[in-house]
Parts: sequence; structure tokens; C-alpha cells
Amino acid sequence: MISRIFREEGVPQDLMFLAQAESGFLPRALSRKAAAGMWQFVAWRGQEYGLNQSKVSDDRLDPEKATRAAAR
Repeated sequence: MISRIFREEGVPQDLMFLAQAESGFLPRALSRKAAAGMWQFVAWRGQEYGLNQSKVSDDRLDPEKATRAAAR
């Protein structure tokens, strides 16, 4: 999925290893500083990239939406 999205967005494939370093590719990863998801977006940065958050859902935890946001 990451390769496909990066190819569609024109992003170098090597950048996918940032997700491995940040979260081990775990979509539900949570840091001590409240960065969440595979790409470890903090709340304000996720919102900046179009990832919505509410009490019932958090787009930072959606692998496809978060990967699109990281590719942008």
C-alpha cells in the first residue's frame, strides 16, 4: 500500500522506511508525546495535513489516509 501511494504521489520509495523507524509500521502506534499512527503525526500536524480527529475517530490511525498525508 505504501509503495502504491508513494508511486501515485511521486514520492521516493526509500521514504517508507521512516514509518518503520517511527512506528515499526504499526498503524496504532502511540508515542509518549501523543504522536499517533504509522507516520507518528502529532495532533496539530495531522490537522495541518487534512487528518481529522474526534472523540470517536482519528485519521492518523488510518494507514491509507495517514500515508497519503505523509506523501504530501
